[in-house]
Amino acid sequence: MTHNRSTVRFLLDGKVVEIQQWMPTTMLLPVLREQLGRTGCKEGCAEGDCGACTVLVGREHHGQVRYQSVNACIRPLALVDGCEVVTVESLAPAGMPLHPVQQALIQHHASQCGFCTPGIAMSLAGRYLEAGRPDRPQVLSCLSGNLCRCTGYRPIVDAALAMDDYPPTSHWNKLSGCEPSKLAAIRALDDGTTLVQESAGHIFVAPRTQAELSGWLANHPDATLVGGATDIGVAINKAFFAPRILIALLRVQGLGEISTDAETINIGASVSVADAFTELTTHYPELAELGDRFASPPIRHAGTLAGNLANGSPVGDALPVLLALDAELSLVSVQGVRRIALHGFYTGYRQNLLRAGEYLSAIHIPCPRPGQRIAAYKLARRYDQDISAVSIAFSASVQDGCLSQVRLAFGGMAACAKRVSELEVALEGASLERVCAAGIDTWLGQALSPQSDHRASADYRMAAASGLLRRALQEWQGNDAGRIHHLEATS
Repeated sequence: MTHNRSTVRFLLDGKVVEIQQWMPTTMLLPVLREQLGRTGCKEGCAEGDCGACTVLVGREHHGQVRYQSVNACIRPLALVDGCEVVTVESLAPAGMPLHPVQQALIQHHASQCGFCTPGIAMSLAGRYLEAGRPDRPQVLSCLSGNLCRCTGYRPIVDAALAMDDYPPTSHWNKLSGCEPSKLAAIRALDDGTTLVQESAGHIFVAPRTQAELSGWLANHPDATLVGGATDIGVAINKAFFAPRILIALLRVQGLGEISTDAETINIGASVSVADAFTELTTHYPELAELGDRFASPPIRHAGTLAGNLANGSPVGDALPVLLALDAELSLVSVQGVRRIALHGFYTGYRQNLLRAGEYLSAIHIPCPRPGQRIAAYKLARRYDQDISAVSIAFSASVQDGCLSQVRLAFGGMAACAKRVSELEVALEGASLERVCAAGIDTWLGQALSPQSDHRASADYRMAAASGLLRRALQEWQGNDAGRIHHLEATS
């Protein structure tokens, strides 16, 4: 028999915090600021873009505590149940010396108006707790989720590169995640009960088992599922979205696992985007740039790969890649499990083949086959932390200079991400050196009908799609001169 509780419990500075009065739509940020006096984290955008609200959340991971940056403004309070929360005030408790991150920011004059500084400090603290000293590209990636309106990035980057030069403190050092006491404290929060809250006609539940999850969905097929809430959190804050029933996947046993066999990479529904791309790039190194440009570190730490697919945005970064890799989905309900191809899963704008009472439990991606190549690109107005205007994924086997098993998928070119089967057939068996550019444009024009919106015009999208495909073909021929980051500065 399952026992329920309604109190959210998490650790803050080594003490258990219990929140009894909360709504399913309550975010972590107002609780930290208004109830717990942690005013260092700020609300700047309420949609996970500016990073002023950044905190660290610690969870058990492979027998240790892993601390990762998240946006408190779009993190539902209930999703930190059973976790440890670290705010900027935690870095230097009263009577303790400043943390190396704080010392570096001060010594390098890396704060101007100061509004963004606590969030920047927490992003850097998350990187500081990881093993090794970060280089400049790693620092820039770490800070890609933090905006400084004063444009004072140079001293911030300098501080980040120097933070490991300062003596480590006894609190929040690189061994903090290995401390048995921290792991024991987090484990002690888990009493085996299911978190359920009913308030003003709205329900939140965090099932513990897949059977429990299926039961809730069978009884409430109109419920909203939430993984990392990076999309739903924005809808709650900006559009006042108030789902009647919100079911969280984070605590469901088995959904947070990654497994790989000789043929398939299996990624559970609650695996974060960050962990999913870490696994994918082990097998497909060509996806590293796309993984690094997927939103920002706090979003990648919180959001899930399955959520990106279930959301079904036509500009979702993961969709073209997984379409090109022939990914399959496991869909589960009380009736059982069915496994279907991602290709054909979408039936229209944010519409798919999920049945009432059914949920996506896992994503299955084939391991690379001999001779397989893949290219994945996105175009956006900003390099970091921006939504695609156009994205493309192109996979094929290349043998003796000819293409086979061609898969070509685009995002931002239709109501949903889609493969261009007509062009796949046209490219099958073609020589890399003899692919006709005019033929590419003709096939794309017949297969795709992009719309104009605030991100790009239809004409731009069509030209960009053609250019990105040509780039892939050029790079597969060994021509890398068109990649800006491969060019050397001239004196």
